[in-house]
Amino acid sequence: MVRLHERIGEIKQVVDPIQWYGAFVVENETDETDGYWVCVEVKEFEGIPDGMETLTIPPQLYAVTRYTGENHRIMNAYEELHKWIDEHDYTRLKDKWHIEKYYGWTDSKNVDVELYDTIRKLL
Repeated sequence: MVRLHERIGEIKQVVDPIQWYGAFVVENETDETDGYWVCVEVKEFEGIPDGMETLTIPPQLYAVTRYTGENHRIMNAYEELHKWIDEHDYTRLKDKWHIEKYYGWTDSKNVDVELYDTIRKLL
């Protein structure tokens, strides 16, 4: 995130320079989806800076929760979200993009993030 912070001014067409996202695929099968992307939303892709990539996440259905607290405890929030998903007859789509929407990240003892877990309703 520090690297994006240092280079945010190089990105054209940014919708909101203080609204950041993390994106990842839980169970990836390709090198293209292996990793964690730190992103900002843009109106359209224009003049992508060297060392940066474009990422388009298609519309999906998400289960969402907001977490505030110490960074290392974020997994507890994910466990609660996964429990809710199971209890409400949804299944997680681990091979699709999942998103973390950051409202505060500079203090690891007090992060503020919405967790978007991609889901579908069980039949």
